[in-house]
Amino acid sequence: MSSSLNSPSAGVQGQPRLFTRADRYLATGALRYTLGMLLGLLSLFVLAAVIDQLGDLGKGKYNLAQLVQYVLLSMPRMAYDLIPLAILLGVMAFVSVLASHSELIALRMAGWSLFRLARPLWLVGGLAGLTMFALSEWVIPHSTPWAETVRASALSPGKVLQMRGGEIWFREQDSIFRVRTIEGDGSVLRGVLVLYTPSFAGLRGGYVAESGYYAQGAWHLRNVQETLIGEDRLRMRRIPQLTWRSTITPRTLRSFAQKTDMMTLGEIWYAWRGIQTEGLKSNELGLAWWRRLSYPWVGLVMVAVALPFSVRGSRGGGVASRLLTGLFLGLAFHFLNQMGGYISVAGGIPSWFSALLPLLLFSLIAWYFLARAP
Repeated sequence: MSSSLNSPSAGVQGQPRLFTRADRYLATGALRYTLGMLLGLLSLFVLAAVIDQLGDLGKGKYNLAQLVQYVLLSMPRMAYDLIPLAILLGVMAFVSVLASHSELIALRMAGWSLFRLARPLWLVGGLAGLTMFALSEWVIPHSTPWAETVRASALSPGKVLQMRGGEIWFREQDSIFRVRTIEGDGSVLRGVLVLYTPSFAGLRGGYVAESGYYAQGAWHLRNVQETLIGEDRLRMRRIPQLTWRSTITPRTLRSFAQKTDMMTLGEIWYAWRGIQTEGLKSNELGLAWWRRLSYPWVGLVMVAVALPFSVRGSRGGGVASRLLTGLFLGLAFHFLNQMGGYISVAGGIPSWFSALLPLLLFSLIAWYFLARAP
């Protein structure tokens, strides 16, 4: 590193600069390492997705072209989940390399504290947060439903499946179906509408079911109201339970179960505030709302956590040991995030507390180690 990078306050006519050459060097280096980690992690997840989909290859019209299209359209969702871990590992690797080349020592001797060192790295965390917000609001709500529609339509040839406003519509022979909500592993349905019609002009009737479940190769609908259209009158009747035989299986519908991933922040808010049912679904929407607001800040927290662990114990195993530490911290954050979500959905803790707890806890850990660092 040149001598000009060692001065944290070199500027025009001796005035301190807000963003020096050293800042640019650190920011671009951290960004480069973060992108490298993201590409590596994304490659592993893409490979896992391809292996997972190979079991369906050849079923219906699901060929290699549809598989590749499905995986490519699923990549934005994967990237959204992997960016925090990529930042943590990228920053730890970059700072560890600086330490091994004595560049970090030069900066510390020039008067740079860890808080000062974190400033350009936080720019990378902020950029990651903006990227995550853009993905969740403008990319994933379009790419993920498209991916699942491609896969489901190919697995169920002869049926047209489409997602509109969180509802699933599909056609099978002379019937049109709508499912308002898919839950669990795809075997539980809410708000089922079935219309018997080869065309709108030939509408012969249909029924509305409150819910349904899949068992023994068929769907069983509950609280059904059936309407049949005759030549001179309508016939209506209520049926406690009705067997609905369709070639649509839970495996086909499974990918549509978590629809909050496919909703924008405004759609989640509207659904959360306007929902009429109580219990798990309401809690799930509340958790999705708070997570969508808080998750882009994870990048800043990961930078703060990575920095003190990167500069501690320079003789203790080098870059590899620090990356293992970073992987452990990333998995711990993910575990805490997931467990808090399960407890919140079950009604144990408020959704805002579940979403903010991992961020607050890791922020305190980062502050503690940053304050204790020499």
